Amino acid sequence: MPGTQPRSASKSSPSAVKRAVDLMRRHRLLAYYVSVIAISWGGGLIVLGTDVFIGLKPMTKEQMIPTLVCVWLATTVAGLGSVALVGGKSGLLDLRARWTRWRVGWRWYAFALLTAPVLSTGILATLGLVTGSRAFQPLVVTATDKVGVLLPAIAVGLLNSFFEEMGWTGFAVPQFLKRHGVVTTGLIVGLLWGAWHFPMFAGDANVGAPIAPAAYLALLLFGWLPPYRILMVWAYERTQSALIAWLMHVAIDINVLAILPAANKDVTVVFTLLYGAGLWIIASGVTTVGRSNPRRRVSLAAAS
Repeated sequence: MPGTQPRSASKSSPSAVKRAVDLMRRHRLLAYYVSVIAISWGGGLIVLGTDVFIGLKPMTKEQMIPTLVCVWLATTVAGLGSVALVGGKSGLLDLRARWTRWRVGWRWYAFALLTAPVLSTGILATLGLVTGSRAFQPLVVTATDKVGVLLPAIAVGLLNSFFEEMGWTGFAVPQFLKRHGVVTTGLIVGLLWGAWHFPMFAGDANVGAPIAPAAYLALLLFGWLPPYRILMVWAYERTQSALIAWLMHVAIDINVLAILPAANKDVTVVFTLLYGAGLWIIASGVTTVGRSNPRRRVSLAAAS
């Protein structure tokens, strides 16, 4: 009969949608990362073109802003969508609570904002003293227009970190922590975080790298991001504050954009090796202390 087929189709559609939603809920982390990569890399491929995306050419300054918009859209949409899909309204309310949890004690703010820049400037100063070279001086020190270096770094750091952490700390980290400890969670998220940045750094690795391009790219993506993410996960797990994780991300963005003399790739190699080693030492120390003093998290989190 003429009306039979439309009724059958209308009955099958909701069940198909429900099955898809149930599948995404069961495999929530996989669904989240697929969404992040599809949106950011798909948009990045359109903005950058194939040559830049796969690393045959470096990214231009004109391509940076639209690429960042793709990144911000991906982590925010995937993060908020995943929280809503898994937790519904209560999940979104919990996300808001974690982002507005600011009464955690001044030590956490100091740790969040100072760990990366203090370690970086210490390494650069030491290398400068040992070698006698001015190549290791921080960018903001050597730049003629210091305000022109610092203000854009702060602005990009605040925006980029907020949108990225809406996904990483807003959804992925809490989900991994349900199954794993701080170190394993930080390592997994850190490695995925580094790999996700591939299109933004692949082209730069092929231009004037002092070591093999593949090794240079691996150093940029994995030389320090995993241990730093472990520190971010540790701070988040102790405070339950996404705000603290956001500030830690702000600190490294400003670090990269205003402190590291990134134009000198020889400096980048030496610095990244030492920086990564320093972060691993700090991460090992704080997580070891945390395991030996489990009550510490309760007392610090209670301040929130």
